[in-house]
Amino acid sequence: MPFFSIIIPVYNVAPYLCECLDSVLAQTFPDWEAICVDDGSTDGSGTILDEYAAKDTRFRVIHQPNAGVSAARNKALDTVQGEWIAFLDADDLLREDFLARLLDAAKKSNADLAIGGVLRFGCDRKDVFVGPCASGMFPPEELYVEYNSLCAWSCGKIYKRRLWDNIRFPVGIAYSEDRYVLHKILYDYSKVPFVAEALYRYRSRSDSAFGSKWKPQIAEQQHLAYEEQMHFFHDKGLESAERFTLEQYFLLVGDDILKLRQMISADRKLIEQLQDKYREMVRDRWDWFVQATKRDIIQHSCSCGEIKIYIDRVLSDQGKVHLLKRVCEVLKYDGIGAICRKLFHKITRL
Repeated sequence: MPFFSIIIPVYNVAPYLCECLDSVLAQTFPDWEAICVDDGSTDGSGTILDEYAAKDTRFRVIHQPNAGVSAARNKALDTVQGEWIAFLDADDLLREDFLARLLDAAKKSNADLAIGGVLRFGCDRKDVFVGPCASGMFPPEELYVEYNSLCAWSCGKIYKRRLWDNIRFPVGIAYSEDRYVLHKILYDYSKVPFVAEALYRYRSRSDSAFGSKWKPQIAEQQHLAYEEQMHFFHDKGLESAERFTLEQYFLLVGDDILKLRQMISADRKLIEQLQDKYREMVRDRWDWFVQATKRDIIQHSCSCGEIKIYIDRVLSDQGKVHLLKRVCEVLKYDGIGAICRKLFHKITRL
């Protein structure tokens, strides 16, 4: 029986697939199986998988009609044989010591999972490392708030197989599917080991699910994922994680309203529904929102123009002047300085 099961959902990624599979072959820890689920690919990805499986029996290929990334991962989870599990997206890469370094960290801390640093690359952007600067044991809540994508994404980690015994990804969700499940695993632990090395390479692509053009159905799936997380954190008493998720939700819904208004064929009813949701959020959480906005501005030392852009961006036009005045009133009296006073005077003349 293999020690590791690497789960790879595959759908129309032929230009990147060989590089991904080669990164698995290059692992210095050789005791693994790679369960590759071809989710109805039409670009030859399935053929590439079969070729690799013919050369190396550690690759196991499952072909199925297109059902989405969640269904593909679930299919693999139902067939895993390894003691440990890792997830790999078919356009991404593993550093050659990904399995070895994370397993070493997990064993040293007697942990059931371990998290590695992520290097984002592609789309003509500079490479960006995601994660703390130093290795160590971190509370999941701290990693989630400071390095959100680390704890809202199933890849870049290793897990004991039993952690997934009663957890599966939501079928039919093509976007933010990880946000529905990962917190249910991570937050059972007070601290988890993190290795501050770029062990997982995440490829940024304009045509990926994450980089695809905004659509109302994508927005709806994101909203449901954030709501699921907020309820979970509230029930667990994880206040900072709940506040951070709400802050991200404010940003998300506000951006979605603005994007919808720019669409010529926008659904007016959907716009009204989002505006109602946003007004309800502001009404119920206004005091917290002011504090969160103030904290974010202080932390990032925004200039006067950046402060206005930031606040403008997250608020809908409905009641914008009133809300901007309220934020600036709080900032004015908190010793943040002349920048906020100038902004306050500018806004009061709107």
